[in-house]
Amino acid sequence: PKDILSDDLDDVILGRMIKEAELMIKIRGI
Repeated sequence: PKDILSDDLDDVILGRMIKEAELMIKIRGI
């Protein structure tokens, strides 16, 4: 269970980082 929880947490963190990166790109217009 611990491994599954940690994997889910990693996915959530990665998803947030990707969304933030996409927002920055849209704001900068690159």
